[in-house]
Amino acid sequence: MTSIVFFSLSFVTTVVGQNVISFPSSLSCINTKNKELKKGNDISPFDFTLPTTFLGTKSNVIEDKTQSLSAIFKKLYIMQQGGLADTVRIIQIGDSHIRGLIYPQMVGDLLMHTFGSLKYTNIGINGATCHSFAKSKKIEKIFAENPDLIIISFGTNEGYKRHYDANLHYVQIAELVKILRDKLPDVHLLFTTPPGSYMKYRIHKYVRMTTKHHKKRYRYRYRKTTSIIYKVNPNNGAAVSTICKYANEHSLPYWDLFGFVGGEGGACQNWSYAQLMCPDHVHYLPEGYRLQGELLYQAFIKAYNEYVSKQF
Repeated sequence: MTSIVFFSLSFVTTVVGQNVISFPSSLSCINTKNKELKKGNDISPFDFTLPTTFLGTKSNVIEDKTQSLSAIFKKLYIMQQGGLADTVRIIQIGDSHIRGLIYPQMVGDLLMHTFGSLKYTNIGINGATCHSFAKSKKIEKIFAENPDLIIISFGTNEGYKRHYDANLHYVQIAELVKILRDKLPDVHLLFTTPPGSYMKYRIHKYVRMTTKHHKKRYRYRYRKTTSIIYKVNPNNGAAVSTICKYANEHSLPYWDLFGFVGGEGGACQNWSYAQLMCPDHVHYLPEGYRLQGELLYQAFIKAYNEYVSKQF
């Protein structure tokens, strides 16, 4: 008996949503030896370090060329000094990365631990894009909160498709911003980019089984086998570039998590080699989301300290 193997490859577009993961109510996961210390008006954030397997990382900063977050930082400074009668309200919106709670709650807990009575909430929808979120009923919750700052965290689902359309993605970002600004004209916005994802493919193998038949003839039978492989999503970089492009062209701040942890050359590999991704290679383990929250907080405090050092 002989065998011949044929291959076929199919792309799988189904993405499983991220369920809510239990999150510690306290900051017990943080090394208390690294509590922030006031140095004049500055705040020294917790000392967060990346896994040693991370390669090709860049500076962890919020890009804000027009200093559009200055109004938020001023309110936080006054609040920390005890001079603000009200509180500062921040909402982070997004897809299943936000729906899983650990990432945004880590940011919120750290900021509340630092500034006190700050209010940090999150609204996430499994499988959401800017477009679908703008059409959902969740948008009304944002208006009801009347936030000072909205952190917009989409991009994974926009890029998780065979044919990514950058122009369409750009337009959908603009639509969401318009809806938010029409109802909340004074709100400040901060974009974040997705951490990166892999795509799931099914490899089909067709094995030809040769069976000897009577009168020296041969009958051929084929047996199909299927296996799963994951490859870095080729649309990661394009989706991130669209988010950054929109932010730059509209003078809005953004935090490029994807670029910071390695970009197209290594972001996904860094997350994967550090064993911080879920088996679906789209979502992250609690440790991964916790690290993402710590890093956003770190970048936020860096920008805050830069503002304070110039103004006070």
